[in-house]
Amino acid sequence: MGIETFEKGIEILGNITVIAGLVILIFGLVQLFTSLGSQNSDSKNHSGYVIAAGIGVMVVGKVLIPMISGEVVWS
Repeated sequence: MGIETFEKGIEILGNITVIAGLVILIFGLVQLFTSLGSQNSDSKNHSGYVIAAGIGVMVVGKVLIPMISGEVVWS
């Protein structure tokens, strides 16, 4: 019950993190499309940062969090 539960919990945490990154990404895309009609370039830059943050959170959920359950070997 110990290791299997831990690995399943890590898998669920990774999936939740990917979903959170997807929500951030969608929010950034909506923000970008609503700011396209504006002459303010700061809102476009900010939405680009939000999109990059969403992609980063998704990468963490898919790559780094599953590494917790595996054994990391430094060579």
